[in-house]
Amino acid sequence: MKKLLSAVILVFAVLETLAQNITVKIDNDSTFDAANFEVVASEEFDNIAPVHTVNIAFQTLCDIVFTSTSLDDDRFSAPDNYLRERADLLFSSKLEDNTNIYALMAFLNTQDGVNSDSKLVVPNVEIEHYFKKGNCKVRVGRLLNSLTKSQYFGRIAVEQSSAHVYGRKVYINDALEFDGRIGNGSVAAYYCLGIKPRFKKLDLRGVYGGASKNFASGLRMHCLLSFNRQFEDELKNEITGYEGSNTYFAGEIEFSIKKAMFEAYANCGGYTHYVGRVPHSSNAYDYLKFLSPVVSDTHNSLKETFIHAYGMRFFPKSNFFSQVGLESEFLGSFSNNFSAYNFCAYMKLSLTRRLLLTYYCTPQVIKQQTVDKTTGDYSACGNFLRLSVLVGKPVRMMQ
Repeated sequence: MKKLLSAVILVFAVLETLAQNITVKIDNDSTFDAANFEVVASEEFDNIAPVHTVNIAFQTLCDIVFTSTSLDDDRFSAPDNYLRERADLLFSSKLEDNTNIYALMAFLNTQDGVNSDSKLVVPNVEIEHYFKKGNCKVRVGRLLNSLTKSQYFGRIAVEQSSAHVYGRKVYINDALEFDGRIGNGSVAAYYCLGIKPRFKKLDLRGVYGGASKNFASGLRMHCLLSFNRQFEDELKNEITGYEGSNTYFAGEIEFSIKKAMFEAYANCGGYTHYVGRVPHSSNAYDYLKFLSPVVSDTHNSLKETFIHAYGMRFFPKSNFFSQVGLESEFLGSFSNNFSAYNFCAYMKLSLTRRLLLTYYCTPQVIKQQTVDKTTGDYSACGNFLRLSVLVGKPVRMMQ
């Protein structure tokens, strides 16, 4: 955290040095719609503001989460319900020579009560530089991005830990990334190449590459491939007594189609030569993690980690309902040890363009083979309610 705060201070110190005639601007945008705001940073190539103008936006959010589950065994400690307040401060600015900077700081409480503790999280600190008239760029820092059309399940090939996080559609990725565009308009194609470092002891964590293509019919395709390294100190937390490191490959492909009134997608992906906890089972309200399914044999990793997901959302022509959607995700389809069925029904209500009410209902059904070869069935359901309001013109948002 100290390193991230130092980076923020350094970025703004450099900004002040390079641009003495600086303007701070909290601007309104009549076209902004919080319910339909999308962050696809690797595919954005437009200038964000006039040079030397710092754009500031401020967002406040109130979240309520309450759950119910059939996991009544003493071995399981289900996460608590909570009421949480959060405030986001968002910065963006354009410098000379086609360079942009972004920063997002989130202040949130960690306990109930007026005298609760609070903490500062920095989800986004990014420097972005453009080449060749805006058709190629490099990004470095803590990046925010999202390519999948899923509103909840996230992606598996690069940063699967961002999946199943309430109120977060984007993934947070520490990386050096090169992005490019081929063609223009609605049928443009994009590519990305990234390098992920490990900070605990500076090392290479992984590399990834992807491509996406838009078609005139509204069809869109994206694919991602990555090479990843696992380290002994991390694997010991998931597999008792594990020694050594490991490398594995991950892949993902998604097809989606968007029309005026609806959008639908189908996504699948998995890991090869992988060991450790099965993906999409690490967040607070993934009840699968209490059963601790792990992959210990690299030869079975693709069967154990294969995930496929489907979803559809509608955009009603209503002044009140902005989005209504249903998604499903299936884990362990080829596994002999477990299977998990995750669902997410959601709606976004625009009280105004900047005052948004969001609701998620996330049922989960888990079947796991026990030691005596019988099958245990478990179920759970989470409910998430968020009221948010935003002032200013954002460029990066977590939701």
